[in-house]
Amino acid sequence: MKFFNKLLLSFSLLWLIFVANTAIAQSSMSFKIDGNNFMGTVETATLININEENYIQIKAVNKERLVFLYLKEKLLKGEFPVTLKYKAHDHEKGQTPDAELVWAPGGGEQPPWNTIEGEAVITLYDSLAKTVSGTFNFVVQKQDFSTKKDQKKERVDIEKGMISNIQFVVDATSEVK
Repeated sequence: MKFFNKLLLSFSLLWLIFVANTAIAQSSMSFKIDGNNFMGTVETATLININEENYIQIKAVNKERLVFLYLKEKLLKGEFPVTLKYKAHDHEKGQTPDAELVWAPGGGEQPPWNTIEGEAVITLYDSLAKTVSGTFNFVVQKQDFSTKKDQKKERVDIEKGMISNIQFVVDATSEVK
């Protein structure tokens, strides 16, 4: 009987791991980028700590194209919807964005496109079930490491973005507070 209970427990744990991984793998993020549709599979969604702030980091992939959405977790309280606005990093003031999007159309092989304006509107956040839903619109600018002074950088609009019931995990290696 003990063997049967151990076997049943083992299968139950394997099933839970499979269901958790399937839920994350089946989650998606969609948006329009300069009018073209992007539908990415959520590869990871993790509560992480960056510079003493907890963020939900959502990474979606479509072929070689990557997108990272960051949402400041401490602001996801009270009545919904909650609007999280982008504000530039200011290390002297200790200011970090409430929401930010990083677009990497060439994967990790080319410089990313970073947010210069925009916002995310969170319509649902459940800290117990660890799920988040909402919409977003951002303008991102290509990071060019050129030495040319006053070089105009390319920009693209990321509009009509949507995440729905994205389940996230807590990063055990990070100092999430």
